[in-house]
Amino acid sequence: MDRSDMRLLADVQVALKAVKSRLRGHGGDVTVRDVSDGIVDVDFQGACRGCPAQAFTHVAVVEAALTTVPGVTGVKSSRSHLAPAVVERIRRAVR
Repeated sequence: MDRSDMRLLADVQVALKAVKSRLRGHGGDVTVRDVSDGIVDVDFQGACRGCPAQAFTHVAVVEAALTTVPGVTGVKSSRSHLAPAVVERIRRAVR
């Protein structure tokens, strides 16, 4: 991770604070696995793993919060098995 990614990671961690408190209220959590070239890779944990609402949480909560951070161009969850078509439908619905 280069210096610009490390600065971006610090800003992402600040943005995730509110998200984390919401998820923890339901027994879940989210952590940042990596930041590279503006793409943030997150990992859902606890009750969020395997939750049927994970795709909605990814788009409407996590992605919505992180894309407000200058420099973030995308959010992915490489350890989750989110169907790309479902994620895209949710994105269109929440916009």
